[in-house]
Parts: sequence; structure tokens; C-alpha cells
Amino acid sequence: MIISEQLLRFVSCIGFGVAAALLYRIRAWFTRGRVRFVLDALLDLGYWIVVIPGFIAMILTVCQGELRLYHLCGIGCGVVLTACFHRTEAYK
Repeated sequence: MIISEQLLRFVSCIGFGVAAALLYRIRAWFTRGRVRFVLDALLDLGYWIVVIPGFIAMILTVCQGELRLYHLCGIGCGVVLTACFHRTEAYK
């Protein structure tokens, strides 16, 4: 395996982490200030219905069926990057 392939996979995993975190932020935006349990549960279910198949598809296509530690670190880095650039004031 060439280093550039590993870097491409790592960056792809970071992108998936950012996309999953942004999707979660959008879900949170729809339920802000509301106490509707059913809406929150449905949006949570929809989030996981989208993210889990997306994760499986990414592992099968980009990572060629292998799940290595740097793939999980890339996803974690994407989530952390999204959290770093997220402003809480925008949702108030």
C-alpha cells in the first residue's frame, strides 16, 4: 500500500466524520427549544438510519473492507473539527 492511498483514506474518513457531525447538528437544530419526544426520537432514528449505512458503504468502498485504527481516528478528527468550528450562539 502506498502512503498516498492511506492519506486519501484518512482524509475520506475525516470527511465522513465532518458530514456525520454536521448531520447531527442539523438534527439538533430541528429539535431546539422543543420538548417533543416523538419528533426527537424520529430525528434520532433518521440520523442513525443515514449514518450507519453510510459508514458501512465508506468502509466497503473507500477503505476496501478494512477497518483500521487510523480510519476511526479520521472519523473522530472530523467530528472534533466540526465541534471546534461550531458556534453555540448560532442556535440560540
